[in-house]
Amino acid sequence: MLLLPLVKPSIGDINGDQISELLVQSRDPGSSAMIGLVQYDPKNQDYATGQGLCVLGAQKGAIPGQGIQGSWPIGLNDTYIVLDALSSDSPSSLFVQNQGVQPPAVGVLQMNSSKLAWETIWIAEKSIPSFVPGASSWPMSTKDVYLNLGDINGDGLPELLIQSSVTAQIALLQYNSTEKAFGVLQILSNAVPPLGSGYPSWQMHLQDTYYSVGDINGDGQAEILVQSHNDKNNPYISLLQYDKVKGLSCIWGTVHSIAGASAGTAWTMHIDDKYTVIDDLNQDGIPELMVQSTYINPSSLHDALVGIVKYQGNTANTGGLVSTIVRNSTIPGLSLSTYWQIYPIDTYLSVGDMNADGIPDILVRDNVGVAGYKVALISAFE
Repeated sequence: MLLLPLVKPSIGDINGDQISELLVQSRDPGSSAMIGLVQYDPKNQDYATGQGLCVLGAQKGAIPGQGIQGSWPIGLNDTYIVLDALSSDSPSSLFVQNQGVQPPAVGVLQMNSSKLAWETIWIAEKSIPSFVPGASSWPMSTKDVYLNLGDINGDGLPELLIQSSVTAQIALLQYNSTEKAFGVLQILSNAVPPLGSGYPSWQMHLQDTYYSVGDINGDGQAEILVQSHNDKNNPYISLLQYDKVKGLSCIWGTVHSIAGASAGTAWTMHIDDKYTVIDDLNQDGIPELMVQSTYINPSSLHDALVGIVKYQGNTANTGGLVSTIVRNSTIPGLSLSTYWQIYPIDTYLSVGDMNADGIPDILVRDNVGVAGYKVALISAFE
């Protein structure tokens, strides 16, 4: 079994024991496709540490349907997105896609807490219909990319973004609690329009990367960060926001660099920078972003950068992202003898508050292995 490489592998406390469970997936071609539930258990003896993880249950073959709904056939290449609760009937739900398989299909699985098992509540094949009058359906492709946006339209339920693998086109999906199904809310092609006068627009490209960044500007709704990879000489990012009248709109953008909040903190962008949501580092109620430069300087592997980015200003078009700190080459430790050597191919993951100081932490993994592969826990360095 493999711990899924999800932004949010935790599916919450599904059995009422005050401990979050994790979703795991088997991708071994030599075995049956299956998914399972894993939980930390101090009584589960591990020979190395004396404590570890235990499996609460596993399902293989197919996820049975709830009521008259059909079952979901589990595949080795299925991709899963952990959703917030879609109803009071279940503490957790999954959005699943049969990536790379014909016909293309997606579905929603809901946890039955009494059975500790998933049940299928919705399946769509080939296209996703709309519940909005006048809106078009979405023709699915096996390589479309799905992203959990959180609640971007203020209806209290999570929305999803679909990015086409065929053309410069995206769609927003909303959950209909009456139908127990996702439907198309809006489809956009080629560009995301500005929110209004004085705002930029976003020119879409097939290789764009979309990030769910939560309510980064404090307006009560989640926003989307989008990054262009189209022109290496003009790296560009924008923030998108859903407006109940105009739909998805662009509210901010910058090219080449992110302005610094103070002297020496400006961030020079590269086309393949990576962004990670780190929740609320400075305890102002608004999530921050960690940005990592993956640009490799041919003259020095140690010339590597990471930084922290936050939203500053009001919610009108005078606000935007600013860089608050930049670390070059190393991240200092708690003592003079400890530090983290930054490499462009390090992996960073937001892991929540692991040291009970009320501030989220960051796990970093060394993928170079010059002195052996290492991991480190980084506390807020804003």
